[in-house]
Amino acid sequence: MSNNLGDALRKAGIEVPKPEPREKMGDAVGGSSRGQEDRSRKERTAEERQRRTNAPRQDPAIPAECVFQSYYGEDGTLRREIFIEAAERVARLFNSREGNVRPFALRLFLNRVKAIERDLRAKKCTMEQAREKLYIVRRDAAHQVGRRTMGQVFVEFLNKNLETALKDEREFRGFVEYFASVAAYCRQRE
Repeated sequence: MSNNLGDALRKAGIEVPKPEPREKMGDAVGGSSRGQEDRSRKERTAEERQRRTNAPRQDPAIPAECVFQSYYGEDGTLRREIFIEAAERVARLFNSREGNVRPFALRLFLNRVKAIERDLRAKKCTMEQAREKLYIVRRDAAHQVGRRTMGQVFVEFLNKNLETALKDEREFRGFVEYFASVAAYCRQRE
């Protein structure tokens, strides 16, 4: 009971025993006190958290066949792989537990990249300005990895594809299509 309630009951003439300290109550019953149990549980949790943060993460790597020198084939059209095989494979990596890329977060980054593409098409920015904006997207993705809200595999995907995507506006459009395909397959949880 709180002191105010206990005091009020005593004034009314009702006898209220004073509570013993927690350690004494636990010892009187013959078991360990609840405070000691809470402390040991907190210590275990802290140890587990320490172990998780110090353990090296095994992030899956983006396979070489999912990285392109050009998103376009010899006939000048977008490669089939960016829509199907490579996109599905990268999506499986993102969906994996080690990948730790949530579809919602992926869509947020895709929307930012698509906004840059819209600005390029509308001539609201130059390719140099688009490069700068993409570097910011890359930096923000790395920040999310640092916060452990997204896996390192996503930053690796960006790093390996931005070199090709930043060659020119045409390749950038190809990258946007590839990224959109990956995001579409990520929505289909296995």
